[in-house]
Amino acid sequence: TDPDGKPVSGAQVAVFPSPSGWVKTATNGAFSVNWRIESWQLQQGGDPWLVVRDLARNLAAAENISEETTNLNVRLAPAMTITGQVQDTDEKALTNADIGMWLVACRSYSSISEQSVRVDKQGRFEIKTLPFGPEYIVYASAKDHGRNQQEIEFEPGTNRLELPPFVLKLADQVIAGQVLNEKEKPASGVHVSLSGDGQPQDSVTTDKQGRFRFKVCEGRIRLYANGDNSYCNISAEAGDTNLVLQLRGYSSSSRSEAKRASLKGELLPDLGAFGLAPDAAPAGKPALVCLLDAEQRPSRRSARLLSEQHEALRQKGLAVLAIQTAAISAETLQTWTNASPLPFPLGRL
Repeated sequence: TDPDGKPVSGAQVAVFPSPSGWVKTATNGAFSVNWRIESWQLQQGGDPWLVVRDLARNLAAAENISEETTNLNVRLAPAMTITGQVQDTDEKALTNADIGMWLVACRSYSSISEQSVRVDKQGRFEIKTLPFGPEYIVYASAKDHGRNQQEIEFEPGTNRLELPPFVLKLADQVIAGQVLNEKEKPASGVHVSLSGDGQPQDSVTTDKQGRFRFKVCEGRIRLYANGDNSYCNISAEAGDTNLVLQLRGYSSSSRSEAKRASLKGELLPDLGAFGLAPDAAPAGKPALVCLLDAEQRPSRRSARLLSEQHEALRQKGLAVLAIQTAAISAETLQTWTNASPLPFPLGRL
């Protein structure tokens, strides 16, 4: 019924978490909805929510139910509305962002709408017809940017809430690598996905050589690979482009730190091709070669850390040298080395 006690026809009804679909109330306001809940969701704690939304009149209600609930009368009330804006890190409106919303039930997240909300020309959005009671999570994403989310719980006495701006980082870095099977052979057709604070939500399938590639934001990332009865997950840093993920059976441990193809025992190539002196790496002695890109912050940080440790490494007989491997102007490279002089030789590809 509506706030005046009159039957409401055409209202949407569903049970969360994991609604199988919305049903509509009849002309007399009656409804019948079949629902199910997985045992693992019950074990999470909390009760399911019966949600009713009258989109035409912006009325809504939510009631906790149990398996014993077979007959329930619901009175709708003025619904909640959420508004906000999506920005980039320079506080400029992102006009290509999408907004989605999850309703939290039994500590599970379920989408309350089949379609995301598109922001307007000012990067603003509005989500209406939300019932008071449940907790919500609102998330924003945009092409070539990361993803951000906010947890929402309405306060009594208000039916409109303006959220702090969603700030999305630019996905201007790359993370890439190769997936190997348990026999250390390239694994093609493997599903690889990523997660991380402020990172895009993306997934790809490895190619014939088992390789994958993502555009990501600066920061820490978690990668997940799933094959036939095997999987792997590792942590990595944006800018890592030579990662190796080795699949393991579900019965064995699959958590590991990112590893890379080893060159231990291999001879170095001719360093003259990189503008380095022949004796930059003394023959017969171990050398640490840092392949970097001066325009990428993780590379600059690695170079700085190596500079701080250079003398200690030299005293242990380890030669350190670096090679700029990405296309860059001589002026840009010189500006960086002038600002941050390196105590070891720097070559250029």
